[in-house]
Amino acid sequence: MKEVVLSNGKKVIVKKGKAKDYIQARKIATTSNADVFLVLLHLLTETPEGKKLTLEELEELPLGDYMALENALFEVNPLPEDLKKQFSPSSDKVSDTLN
Repeated sequence: MKEVVLSNGKKVIVKKGKAKDYIQARKIATTSNADVFLVLLHLLTETPEGKKLTLEELEELPLGDYMALENALFEVNPLPEDLKKQFSPSSDKVSDTLN
């Protein structure tokens, strides 16, 4: 687990995930790999009181806060080197989707 302090001072805990979390995120996500990361953040983050952040709350975060959570997601759930480019939100696949 890793605690992230958002720019508004609120704390969010990023948890270690399991294969079932990724599978569920893929089922929920509808358009691109970037959406999978958003859903993974929804599934694997919560406040210290145990409240999950909604997809809408995550989408409305300042970009720096969202990137801090995404970075923490990969710190807590590191990918093997050969998969980092394929699944990284900054990969060409995601960049192509955004363009």
